[in-house]
Amino acid sequence: MSPRRHRWATTLEKIRAISFARRIILLTIVFLVAVYAGNGLILVHYYGTMAERERDARNAKAALLAEHAGRALAAIDLSLETIANTLRQHLPLDKPMVFTQLLLDQHLKELPQVRTLGVIGPNGRIVNSTKAFPPPSVRLADQPYFSEQKK
Repeated sequence: MSPRRHRWATTLEKIRAISFARRIILLTIVFLVAVYAGNGLILVHYYGTMAERERDARNAKAALLAEHAGRALAAIDLSLETIANTLRQHLPLDKPMVFTQLLLDQHLKELPQVRTLGVIGPNGRIVNSTKAFPPPSVRLADQPYFSEQKK
């Protein structure tokens, strides 16, 4: 008998020496370990796949929101530029005018993301506002944003 066959024969004898109940218990344990190991591998794979899909979905949503914000800001910029160009023809802006009020109201309707539009005169007083006509007598000259814009 070859040494290889001899090892198999001794191994088989050792296995046969174990009682049937113990063999069933050992096989059951081996089977359960294999099942749990397979489940673990499946869970690791599933988690990796889901994390990758979630990352892709977040990136796509961020790109979509950036595109939307860019378009909204471009529309606001275009409307403000149009208002400024139109109002340059009606200088000086020192008192509330119905024309200016209608112009502001028209552009406010086209911009759902803007709450109010207003025109501030060179002295810092609100000339026109979409909130009320005539606008409240508010002076903004001492505000830091007004002095920065005036520069």
